[in-house]
Amino acid sequence: LGAPSIAKSLLTDTSESESVFGTTLAQGSVAVAILALITEIAFNVSEEDVGLVLGIVGAVLGSQLGYVVPALLNLKMFAQGKIKLSSKSWEPALNRFLLCFGSIFAFFGTFATLKEHQGHVHDH
Repeated sequence: LGAPSIAKSLLTDTSESESVFGTTLAQGSVAVAILALITEIAFNVSEEDVGLVLGIVGAVLGSQLGYVVPALLNLKMFAQGKIKLSSKSWEPALNRFLLCFGSIFAFFGTFATLKEHQGHVHDH
């Protein structure tokens, strides 16, 4: 298998597991662009700025993995009928709340990291 065929197989929805975790080409492009941006920042920062990069990545990824991704997966499984509502009719509303909370948490975590870094810059 060459690189183009591997890339094509990764971007097409062919298996049942990809129906839950599948991405569109646009989503994949956004993910690659974000990864490229993070890599660019990481290569161009000085040793003192590594804490800033790790703080931002930790704030964003921590909230995404802890709150946003599980809520999105659960909502998607509800939408596909893989999870029945039955007595848990409150669960989709809770998942939507977790989506908002996770996004706000990522924003404030990033803000706190930038604020802390700004204080260190003025100290030097």
